[in-house]
Amino acid sequence: MNIVLTRLQNIGDMLTFIPALRTLRQALPQAKITVLAKHKGGLEVLKNCPYLDKVVVAPKSGAIFDKFRMRRELLEFGPIDYFVISPQDLGRVPWALFCRAKHISAYPSFVNYGEIRREKMVSFIDLPCIYDQSLTEIENCLRPVLNVLDDLGVPLPKDYSLALEFSWYTADDIAEARKLLRSYGREAGEDYVVMAPISKRSAKNWPKTRLIRLLRAMQEEWGVKIFLLGGTAEKEALDSLAQEAEGVFSLAGKTTLAQTAAVMAESVFFFGVDSGPAFMATALGLPSVVLYGPADFYRWRPPVVTSQRLNLFKPFPCSPCREQVCPRENACLGAIGYDEVWQACKRFYGPQKEEGELKQ
Repeated sequence: MNIVLTRLQNIGDMLTFIPALRTLRQALPQAKITVLAKHKGGLEVLKNCPYLDKVVVAPKSGAIFDKFRMRRELLEFGPIDYFVISPQDLGRVPWALFCRAKHISAYPSFVNYGEIRREKMVSFIDLPCIYDQSLTEIENCLRPVLNVLDDLGVPLPKDYSLALEFSWYTADDIAEARKLLRSYGREAGEDYVVMAPISKRSAKNWPKTRLIRLLRAMQEEWGVKIFLLGGTAEKEALDSLAQEAEGVFSLAGKTTLAQTAAVMAESVFFFGVDSGPAFMATALGLPSVVLYGPADFYRWRPPVVTSQRLNLFKPFPCSPCREQVCPRENACLGAIGYDEVWQACKRFYGPQKEEGELKQ
């Protein structure tokens, strides 16, 4: 059995796809599973992932030779039995036809920011899915996989789960992460906090003055080192933020994704905005406070959590929205007050930490 799945997006999007990929591998352990990916962050998520046999990088241009390269790589395991197109990957039915896939499981249309978007050449989708706005992205990613299992008459694995996962970072990643933390004075066994408070999409960012106040409060009351996480796009903002309080260090652009996971896995608490690191924190079972803003909260919240996680979200008439820079001065994030955030953080760490499980 040769199955190809598409997921062309970034870190958070790829992490929400892992439960579908894991379920497919559990149900069909002998199948050859290939994932067609594109974004650098998404490709990093898939590195060493045990639920697939191969990753193929999607064409980055319309050049015909690049498309034939993709076709050749996708057909390495033989004719494609099922071509599974995940939500958001519109326009991929022609790719499935180009590769002569026997069956196509996909959404003829889906809703994105209130807009109905339609797939190309929908008449060729023989295993169509109906997009359900009441479900999360994780659940809607799973539906095309369930179509394949239904078509094969294979039952859903009894131990399947919708929980996020990123467990395939290596011993070398752990060693490099610990070495980096030691360079900032962190001793073995010493508690530390990780934060990813900045998104390259500025509409997702909480006011800087409140972030600075939060960092200083954590230092004064908790006395722990705080490590700021992000990529090169967030480096300037995070480096600036780190200068505002003692014991705060920016690791932006200094780690691979797997090393970032290793840094997070040994920390005691995560705070951040809705972004890839927030999904990673939940995948690693880290107690978390996550701020949601312009993105669709109901779509992008994890439906299942294996650790304590508190999502803070203030719905506005204009949300969800596509704005990269908010024309209303980040009204949805600004509505989340400092005291609310600080009290939420203290429920997870410090003298006032609450005992027992805290759900979303």
